[in-house]
Amino acid sequence: MANGEHVYDAIVIGAGPAGSIAALRLAEARHRVLLAEKRPRIGHPVRCAEATGPRDEIARFVPVDESWIALSIEGARFVSPRGTVFEKATPGIGVMLDRARFDRGLADRAERAGAEVRTACQAIGLLKRNGSARGVRFREKEHDWEAEARVVIGADGIESLVGRWAGLESGWRSDELFSCIEVRLRSQRACDRTLEFHFGSSVAPGGYAWAFPRGGNEWNVGLGVDPSRAERVPASVFLKRFLARFDPEAEIAETIAGAACRSRSLERIVGDGIALAGDAAHQGNPLTGGGIMNALEAGDLAGRAASEALARGEVTREALSRYEDEWKRTVGTSNDRFLALADLLFRKYGDKDLERIWEGMEKFFRARAGGGKVASLAAALSFPGDFVRAALPILAGFSNRRIFF
Repeated sequence: MANGEHVYDAIVIGAGPAGSIAALRLAEARHRVLLAEKRPRIGHPVRCAEATGPRDEIARFVPVDESWIALSIEGARFVSPRGTVFEKATPGIGVMLDRARFDRGLADRAERAGAEVRTACQAIGLLKRNGSARGVRFREKEHDWEAEARVVIGADGIESLVGRWAGLESGWRSDELFSCIEVRLRSQRACDRTLEFHFGSSVAPGGYAWAFPRGGNEWNVGLGVDPSRAERVPASVFLKRFLARFDPEAEIAETIAGAACRSRSLERIVGDGIALAGDAAHQGNPLTGGGIMNALEAGDLAGRAASEALARGEVTREALSRYEDEWKRTVGTSNDRFLALADLLFRKYGDKDLERIWEGMEKFFRARAGGGKVASLAAALSFPGDFVRAALPILAGFSNRRIFF
């Protein structure tokens, strides 16, 4: 086991938003915390489209540093398979982050609160005692070492191994994985503070393409496809086609490829001495693929629950279950609703169905803006019944805009 130098109250694996906020909450409560990140630089490489909720929602978890914000988002534009555009102005709905600065900033906050932060420090296994997590085995500069802890929080992303080591069945099914590729580019198109989404089988089968402005002439442009519906055509081919429509003269500064996932949150996200948060717990929004706000929420809940359990001197599954219960009651319930709608839009519906929905939305909101109750009701009745049944619970619970991102 570890020597006295490597004994902590809690170890957090992964310095993304979920991990850093969990470490911050634990450090604020004066627990001895290790925040370990496998990559040499926190926040790099950026594998994110960088759109998230509004400033005041981020501020619920940590004071906002304006250097984290690349641009305010003032609306969204949705383009159907045939080019029908539905646009909605929504001032203040969110921001574009500088994700590298954001992630580093969150980890810095945890460190200033007292957490020990180590980079290029890869977890290679859990230490267990009587079936309970009691520490972590690390590899750092080809040197293996062990650290003891009463609680371990796995926030190690989509590729999470912590959940598997803990027996929490955190792996992804093949039908939950999507192939994604994004470029950061410079374009002559004006950045109008509007997020743009494009749908259709010829654009991104089983997913969507996005064009998110970052300010000036910079954009994040990418797409995600369901490999089972892409007929073996790689995501890079679809992106090349989309870029030819978006701006064939654009200058590509960086290309990023990776995976995105769509599923329910894990049924179990805590065990004896262990908790999972963020993508490791399948907590991203299954409709949009956004995960930053959900990760902040999960890290906050997990960190607080672990802190209280440590204070009571009991870190069993039951002691940590407050986090699991609260997640299921709040964001987990929202995610289940988003998944039901995502299954329709991306798995059941074809291009004709999507076109019908886009035309209906355009008519519905135009009628509402003009005060035409009868016309807006007629437009609503034109939607497919299963779409209405899936969308209504989301609209009814739409008290917090952050759940989209």
